[in-house]
Amino acid sequence: SSGINAEYGARGGSVARGGAVARGGTAPRGGGKTAKPGTKKVEKPKWSEEQISAAKKIQKSYRRYQTLKKEEHERNKKEEMNRLMEEAEKEAWLKMIKMEQEREEKETQKRFKEER
Repeated sequence: SSGINAEYGARGGSVARGGAVARGGTAPRGGGKTAKPGTKKVEKPKWSEEQISAAKKIQKSYRRYQTLKKEEHERNKKEEMNRLMEEAEKEAWLKMIKMEQEREEKETQKRFKEER
């Protein structure tokens, strides 16, 4: 049992180079690396209040657009389902009427034969 765990990793999966366990066919991550001494960190650009406000407006507009599109899609989907249900109900109703007419026709023919 311990031989299998050692061969395939403690929690299953395949063994990648260096004994690390790879899951889902991906290579193990090389996390935990630090910058070399003597290198400067790149500072993130500072945004002005105007840029932040503009970005928020764009995000708000885009999220509203996405919501409207999603609602429209759901509404169209619901209308299509309702249309299909109405078609199916109408078709079933017509079949019932036709079956009733055929039954009555058979009874009429049967009475007509009995009278002769």
